[in-house]
Amino acid sequence: MIEAGRPYEVILRLRDCLAFLPFETIKLIVESAIARAQRDNKVVLCHYVWMGNHLHLFLIAWDHQACVNFYQEVQKKITESFKRLTGKIGRASCRERV
Repeated sequence: MIEAGRPYEVILRLRDCLAFLPFETIKLIVESAIARAQRDNKVVLCHYVWMGNHLHLFLIAWDHQACVNFYQEVQKKITESFKRLTGKIGRASCRERV
């Protein structure tokens, strides 16, 4: 269970079937997704690291549901962006790993 005020690491992993994109493109997609998901301050984002095919988010959760909502929204936004960029339809681009 997620406790309020505690730090957590959240990992979003891309499916192996997706092509790697230039770092600057990935950075724009990830930062855009985080900014849109964070617009109502669901969590305190301390840091994030993109590592080739997965994203580490280091955050402090205000409560369990806010953290879940943030995670789901970031995952959805990144998936939608990759699908638009690569033309892929069907299976999701991100899979969860906690």
